[in-house]
Amino acid sequence: MTQRIDALDGFRAVAVLGVLWAHIWMFLGNPSLIIFKLNVAAGISFFGTGVDLFFVISGFCMYLMYVTKNKAFTIGSYFQYLKKRWLRIAPTFYFAAFIYGLYEVNFSLSKFSWNYWFKLILFVRNLFDEKTEYGPHFWSLGTEWHFYLLLPFIIAFLSRSFKASATIILLLCLAIRFIFWIHPNDAFSIINYSIFNRLIEFMMGVIAARLYLNNSSGWYCRSYWGIVVGILLAGVGRVLMTVGFHYREDSLGIAARVFDLPLLTMGYALLIVNTLSHPSIVKSFLETKFMSLIGKYSYSMYLWHWIISGIVVNQLRDLLTISPFINVNALFVLSVIVLLLVSFISYILFEGFYFLTKN
Repeated sequence: MTQRIDALDGFRAVAVLGVLWAHIWMFLGNPSLIIFKLNVAAGISFFGTGVDLFFVISGFCMYLMYVTKNKAFTIGSYFQYLKKRWLRIAPTFYFAAFIYGLYEVNFSLSKFSWNYWFKLILFVRNLFDEKTEYGPHFWSLGTEWHFYLLLPFIIAFLSRSFKASATIILLLCLAIRFIFWIHPNDAFSIINYSIFNRLIEFMMGVIAARLYLNNSSGWYCRSYWGIVVGILLAGVGRVLMTVGFHYREDSLGIAARVFDLPLLTMGYALLIVNTLSHPSIVKSFLETKFMSLIGKYSYSMYLWHWIISGIVVNQLRDLLTISPFINVNALFVLSVIVLLLVSFISYILFEGFYFLTKN
């Protein structure tokens, strides 16, 4: 089994806590916190891009795992690899999707949407032009699975000449994104959630993993400057994702839609490779026991966070009479506590067996 990297668990913790905070903030109507005429709350919502960070981490980890365990591509190794990936993500996801569906219809099995559930568990929900019935964050599992399907072929292509092949893939991704995002119309997020739109995020993780494996010595891999540049790039990408840029019909709007996720996740990739390759305060923080614990349970936390935080918010929001922004953070802390307990149980029931087997 591939050894866990503590700092990566820390990044997973940042990702899942960021998603949780952003959704609680959204549940409460996106309240502002104005300091010196700046909306600090909107700035903190930057961490709501946790799904994108998860995709970069996935590209990083899957590249490391695949190249260290598979010497050559064969049909047999391909299906064995898919079997392991399915065992890792499917059991917890299938059960969570079932509970979410029951919760949506007040646990009336006769009203349960089996059609929607089957689309989810087959990882094809992203392909249908329809409204989300429940579990709006579950789209990411379909995108993740589609990446798993493509990864061995991508690695086979990269094995010829990594730099040239990676450049070709990145340029192809940008070209596809340009075609997709000439206009911002995507009512049901079919384009947004597709692997062809999101592949560049995973590729940033793959490139970061390659730099990490090669023990690259450039400043962009082993310095505080690399971390600073990563934060700046991610910040620019996040700004380009805002409504003011995304829905513009002019050339600036097109550029924003094409380059927002690439810049955001390039920044995340730089943060990851610099943090793992260079001792820093950031690395020390990510390796703390609390962050490692959150990272360990991050998959279950991500799956269950929407329903748990929704219940916490609905039950307690009227009891809190402090400022709206403080309410967000109070409910966030309470949600983390409940979610950790639920995720611990979920991990024991559905995930633990996977890590006890030799992978």
